[in-house]
This record gives sequence, C-alpha cells and structure tokens, in this order.
Amino acid sequence: MRQFVSSNEPDKKGLLYISGQDFRYLKNVLRLQAGDMLPVRLPDGSLINTTVAKIQKDSRIMILQICSEDRSKASKAGSLVGGLSSDGENSSDGSFCQDGEQAFSDEKW
Repeated sequence: MRQFVSSNEPDKKGLLYISGQDFRYLKNVLRLQAGDMLPVRLPDGSLINTTVAKIQKDSRIMILQICSEDRSKASKAGSLVGGLSSDGENSSDGSFCQDGEQAFSDEKW
C-alpha cells in the first residue's frame, strides 16, 4: 500500500501543506490530482486518510485534507481538526472524503 510519510502535523483546520521535493514527488511521480485519496503517516506514527484538496502549481504547494473518519486520530495526535469547504470556509462535514466527494475548483480560489 502506498503512503506518504509527513514530517508535518496538520494545521487546526485539518490541512497538510506539502511543498518542495515532496510536492514534486506527489505531483510528478505519483501523479496525484485534486480529489485523489492518499494515506499519510503522521510524525507520531498514526496513519490517516487524506484527499488532495488543491494543487497550487505556481507556488508549488499541494494541500491535503484529512478525511472525516480520521479526524479523531489526528485530534488525539494533538491537532484540532476541522475541514475546509470548497469556498474556503471552515466546515466539519468531511465533504471531500465521502463517496460523492468534490474537488476544489481553481475558480473558487
């Protein structure tokens, strides 16, 4: 099973920001796109499911959002986890990790 080992904890909104060589690897080698799922191993050793929420090609940043079923794991790891809706507002419904998931669109950013 492929997984990404993160050196960062998610922020209080439940987002992981990936840049540098990790960005290049996820985008060019694994060819991840917005809406793709990716298991992430956090620094504390816990494994969480994330969704690629946004890829900012110009600034070379990939934003991963923690799925709702893994929010409790991340909270126990010391993070206060919320979500980010497609309009950039804080939400807690995990809409990007459900069966009918939606990806961020560039025109809303």
